Amino acid sequence: MNNNKLIYICKPYSSVFESQVLEYLIQLKKRKIFREIVLFLGVKDENKFDVKEFVEKYDLDIKIFKLYPNYIFFKGIQYLALRKNLEAILEENSIIHLRTELLSNAVYKVVRKNQNKNIKVITDVRGAVYEETLLYKAYNPLLMKLKLLAHRKNLSELKDNTDIISCVSPELKSYV
Repeated sequence: MNNNKLIYICKPYSSVFESQVLEYLIQLKKRKIFREIVLFLGVKDENKFDVKEFVEKYDLDIKIFKLYPNYIFFKGIQYLALRKNLEAILEENSIIHLRTELLSNAVYKVVRKNQNKNIKVITDVRGAVYEETLLYKAYNPLLMKLKLLAHRKNLSELKDNTDIISCVSPELKSYV
């Protein structure tokens, strides 16, 4: 076991959340890869998310933060919501694993404010989000443009906002 704390940041709204995210973290915990593992979940409504049920069911340390829609005008408030809760659990030599590039800018801002703690950020890019968004034809055209702008900005800032970029395939890695 190493002396690092893993903070795994994602959102629980995915069909593979239990089979991939939770199973991965449970296996890391069983193998004692990290001294401590915190699942840091971005949720749409903090009052409707039952953390206690997750803790009892999966025996993981779970913290939550308010997740705002991925539009440029929510960036500041998203950063504040994330910072408030993330700074409370950061410590020396923490490793942050992001399961999306969408929050990399906000997370890295928090890390830069805590740079004396030697924190590393791994961003796990799961897909070509910009191109996937283009598939939604029924989207409001203005919201579509705003969402695409946010995706493009997240991707263009990614290299400056993470220490390691992980992708699900070599093709995606070259795309990023």
